[in-house]
Amino acid sequence: MPVKPAIIPCLRYEDAPAAINFLCRAFGFERHAVYPNAADPTRIDHAQLVREGQMIMLSSVADSDHPRRADDHGGKSRRQYSGALRGPRRC
Repeated sequence: MPVKPAIIPCLRYEDAPAAINFLCRAFGFERHAVYPNAADPTRIDHAQLVREGQMIMLSSVADSDHPRRADDHGGKSRRQYSGALRGPRRC
């Protein structure tokens, strides 16, 4: 299925392989491309999942000198939920 032009969210997970399995099982995404890390196949360098012509990209959290989580900056982490997966709301 061709991907429709859109904003493509890029997500990072501590356990990207489990996240891929969850997203496919729970929301019906399909694996378009999954590239595990050559040195550590339990880490995902890049993955593309598609559903109804829309795509999300994800990877494993990378070891980096730059903090990337809100907790690292003294903030609070929140889980994001998108109602877009349920379809349009009706008034």
